[in-house]
Amino acid sequence: MVKENDILKPEKVLSLLYDDELKKIGNKRYKGESKMWLAENQILVVTDIDLESEKIYYNGDNEVQAYKRYKEVQHLNKQIVRANVKMCKVRGYDFIHSFEVIERLV
Repeated sequence: MVKENDILKPEKVLSLLYDDELKKIGNKRYKGESKMWLAENQILVVTDIDLESEKIYYNGDNEVQAYKRYKEVQHLNKQIVRANVKMCKVRGYDFIHSFEVIERLV
């Protein structure tokens, strides 16, 4: 069991959260009280995709909000993509674990 004041190494977080049996309910997949789920057809504003300096500036399902955020980002290598996003919950906060690009919008 993880205590609140523990410092977690990335490999320990992944071992605590890894779950390969995901059930689909609505637009999200999860297993019981699992801390991981899959959000399908999400829109992401991403810079430097597939590089070490990759950053995600928007994650949601509203294309208008994504385009507004896209215009705000001051970066040359920015994209808007539709993706399946694997999310995890760490200490009450939602984090993006990984994503699989379905199509590139911009």
